[in-house]
Amino acid sequence: MNSSTNPILIEMSKQLPGSIQTFKDIQEPKSYTEIFAQARKEILCLRDMKRHMDDGQSARAFMQQSGYQFLLDNTEEEDEQEERLRLLGTLQLIAELAQELAEE
Repeated sequence: MNSSTNPILIEMSKQLPGSIQTFKDIQEPKSYTEIFAQARKEILCLRDMKRHMDDGQSARAFMQQSGYQFLLDNTEEEDEQEERLRLLGTLQLIAELAQELAEE
């Protein structure tokens, strides 16, 4: 099953920048499992930009690959924090819904 069958997930994705991978995965559409996995990785990296992924890739490199250059380039720390929190909330809701849909 793919995300094209869930209008709530599509509507939630509209709160994300069009450049990020989770948005693209929902719009393509990919499977709910793939959407959940991508959103989860983005959440982990947004929470800790100094972490390394299981494959050894740095969080910053993963974020760059996933379309977050706009956030990495932001030099205003206050604006960056606000944007990160907004993105974290939206991605968390998307991840939870995608996980539930994948389990159905």
